[in-house]
Amino acid sequence: MKLRMILKRRVLGVRAVALVLAVAVIAACTGCDSNSTKLASSGILAQAAELTGEVEEPDIGSSTFRNGYLSYALTLFSKVYAENDGSTVMSPLSVMYALGMAENGAEGETLADFEKVFGVSREEMNRILSGIIAWTESNKKLNVANSLWIKDGFAESVKQDFLKRCSEGYRATVFKTAFDEKTLEDVNKWISDNTDKMIPKMLDSLPAGTEMMLVNAILFDQKWDKPFKKENTKKGEPFLDKNGNKIREVDLMHGGATNYYYRDALCTSVDKYYEDGDFYFRILVPEAGVGVEDLMAALTAEYWTRIGDYANRKEALVTLEMPSFSYETKVGDMEAMLQEMGLARAFGPGADFTGICDGGLCIDKVIHKARIELNEEGTRAAAATVVTMKATAVAPPEEEITVRADHPFVYAIMYQGIPVFLGTYE
Repeated sequence: MKLRMILKRRVLGVRAVALVLAVAVIAACTGCDSNSTKLASSGILAQAAELTGEVEEPDIGSSTFRNGYLSYALTLFSKVYAENDGSTVMSPLSVMYALGMAENGAEGETLADFEKVFGVSREEMNRILSGIIAWTESNKKLNVANSLWIKDGFAESVKQDFLKRCSEGYRATVFKTAFDEKTLEDVNKWISDNTDKMIPKMLDSLPAGTEMMLVNAILFDQKWDKPFKKENTKKGEPFLDKNGNKIREVDLMHGGATNYYYRDALCTSVDKYYEDGDFYFRILVPEAGVGVEDLMAALTAEYWTRIGDYANRKEALVTLEMPSFSYETKVGDMEAMLQEMGLARAFGPGADFTGICDGGLCIDKVIHKARIELNEEGTRAAAATVVTMKATAVAPPEEEITVRADHPFVYAIMYQGIPVFLGTYE
């Protein structure tokens, strides 16, 4: 006799926090070639290196990169969540790519700070990040694009070894430009083109004193392996807070997920795969009386690993009920968060970026924006990060369960055990 366990969850106010963590596979989109953008006023100083030979998928799970990334990603996500009001989405992977280019010019104690925050050596991080770009590009699954924008008059000071590391390892296109209104248009267009217009306008202005910008854009576009049937979507279902009080009404999609679930006193978690078989959506639905804020406080690398370990999961016929949603988050002041995490030196007069140039240089601004659109057919998610730098003179089982996400929850788009996007829906 089959036992059917139905989680009667309150539809909580959806404060969706989406975090794009490191390695999601994104389906290729039309017009998302980082080398194809036609820019009005910016000259190309160096082209992104071309892929040659057979490309192998990076083995993230067995590398030291995974644990370091999880700790960094979840810490940053928790800080973004705490500062944001409502549903939140971000991509720690996008931020890592942009900061990783800066790290390639860091030396001494500044380099040591980067390696401590990311929990991995520069060499190992470069190997994995380069491998992700090469593999996803060759398989047309995820669009990862990087670029450097260097101000006229400063370009001559930038060391060729640094430009080579970025153009070869990160496949970054290097632009030399005047940093005027046309440059602002060009950067926004480059990001729009490489996110399939999901982020049409990233910057409103260029920070004063900027000598260089390091820019990343990521686009994920995949259909579900087993789509939700629209005729099964339940209309006008209550979405509740952790105490069971109705916040609003939502439409709950209804369909299958993987036949394994994780459950403890804080949450129930299941995965749902995308059609490519490499990326999957992970949802963490809080238990009764538990809020997203309580779950977020427990999200450490160790807890995330425990949730994902199939030795800790039970087998069941899983039905997933969750709302469709779309929203975006912009983080315009990520500098304080990163300094709290251990990168304070990189933002001040003591920064050592002599791998970029011999003169004083430090990070000024870190701007991040992400958007997610999830429905019965699949998921589209995009993120962009801009790091500006300035002179330091200024510095079939028997059991069946239904996981009903009718209240705020945490989710992620996953690849090889790491979240490429992290989010909350509230």
